Amino acid sequence: MKPRTQEPDVRDSDEIDLFDLIDDIKAKWYWVIGTVIVAIVLALGYLLKASPVYETEVVYKSVMPADLLQLNQPRLKDILGNNIALSPEAAFQLVRTKAMAGSVIRSFYRELINSDNEQLKALIYNPDISEEQNYSLFAERLKYSDSKDSDLFLKLSFQLEDQVLSAEVLNRFSEYLLQRNREEVIHSVELTIDAQLDEWELKAEQMRTAYQADKQRRLLQLQEAVAIARTINQQKPLYSGERVLVSNAPPLYMMGAKALSAEVAELRARSEGNEDLYINGLPELLWKSDTLKSTQIKWDQVRFAEVDQPAIVPLRAVKPRKTLILALAIVAGGMAGILFALLAAAQQRRRYNQSL
Repeated sequence: MKPRTQEPDVRDSDEIDLFDLIDDIKAKWYWVIGTVIVAIVLALGYLLKASPVYETEVVYKSVMPADLLQLNQPRLKDILGNNIALSPEAAFQLVRTKAMAGSVIRSFYRELINSDNEQLKALIYNPDISEEQNYSLFAERLKYSDSKDSDLFLKLSFQLEDQVLSAEVLNRFSEYLLQRNREEVIHSVELTIDAQLDEWELKAEQMRTAYQADKQRRLLQLQEAVAIARTINQQKPLYSGERVLVSNAPPLYMMGAKALSAEVAELRARSEGNEDLYINGLPELLWKSDTLKSTQIKWDQVRFAEVDQPAIVPLRAVKPRKTLILALAIVAGGMAGILFALLAAAQQRRRYNQSL
């Protein structure tokens, strides 16, 4: 039986000892300190050079039902139904939709560009880029804050390098937004009312045309019956109404020329007065039309959203975040310094080993 040979103790020469690394860092501590100092200096240089950015905020909230009473008048509801009626929630949603519409923001931006405020134009317009790029950068400054109460509140924030102008621009946008929404609602309501009046007018003309056709048809029938009655010398009715069955109506001329002529005269006399009263359903339709025309909406008493908090001049900048930038500079400088210290120690060991 062969004796068991003892295996040699093989150790990995590339094994990394944590304590050796710590010793290397301690030996090259000046690399860590120096890198941290350089990072802090660079961060301070950036903070001194970077322009501060200020942010302000405006908050809208839903209105009360009384603010929409002019649009929800019982008279208008009775005539138009819910075609123009608005609930506070629906009115607030209109404002919210307009605030997020690109066409509204673009139109407001053009208004700012065309203003005489050169200081503001210098902050929101760069002649070295295209108009679309300028507008895109401006739209990025205007942000919407989502919250749990988004159905009841709407928050808009705006960022600009000038703290006074930031509040001024956002308040101007708030006024522009509410005015734009008011004008579009007024235009929509006016179109709805005009369309309804045109529909009723067309229906009234159709009813009048149908009435005149029936009237002329009746006159022709009566005139024929009068001629027949006179031919046979039938002046008085030839029958008693009580003896006539509904399903067997006698010829019209049997009513007698006298009665028929009297009906002809009465039908022709209608044209001298208001024939609309004889048309079934037309007086009611005309009343609705006249009522709608006479009903006035006092738009100065209508509000679709209320400004709960106007934009105010911010006290401090939101960018750059000095504390965060300095903290990141220290962390990044420290990590880079440790790496440089380890590399320097490794280089020193390599040179020492090569000299042996």
